[in-house]
Amino acid sequence: MISTLSKKITNTLINKESISEDDRELYEYGFFMLLSNLYFTVVNCICGIIFNVFFESLIFFLSFMLLRKYAGGYHAKTETKCQIFSTISIIVSILVIRYANIDKMSVLFLVLTAIASILIFAFAPLDTPEKQLSKNEKKHFRTISYIILVILDILFIIAYLCNWKVAFTSVSVAIIFESVLISLGEISRRKRKN
Repeated sequence: MISTLSKKITNTLINKESISEDDRELYEYGFFMLLSNLYFTVVNCICGIIFNVFFESLIFFLSFMLLRKYAGGYHAKTETKCQIFSTISIIVSILVIRYANIDKMSVLFLVLTAIASILIFAFAPLDTPEKQLSKNEKKHFRTISYIILVILDILFIIAYLCNWKVAFTSVSVAIIFESVLISLGEISRRKRKN
């Protein structure tokens, strides 16, 4: 759906001679990324409003997207599967943020976030068959993903110590969600190797 729209926008710009045919792939990719990010941002914001956790959903989404961008993780084989899986994951994450009883479950969130952080440290960055990272790119992405993860872990700990539930749950769910994706991606990578 989004790739079709990206192609239509690019074709329109080429037909109007606003861009060159030689730049088709670049523009299709750029519009695809822009529209995908816009779609998931809108889904996240709508769910945040519906479940009355708008601010929490923003913290979650920004934390997750920053970490995901550099750490990598599982990618669905088709665009449709990606959109469905990602949409469901965002909704489930926001439901967890909304309905988790932090007063009773704070120790569970602490343990899960610690395990998730270890998994991300172990596997990041995870490239894909479609986009293999060079040795220098891996080093660069690893450094950035580690910095982002350390910042998020510090924010998570401060939120816990200050009883700032808005950030505590949101950052925790973002780290846990990314660890699930990076672990699934690593399992998939190992299966491909074998």
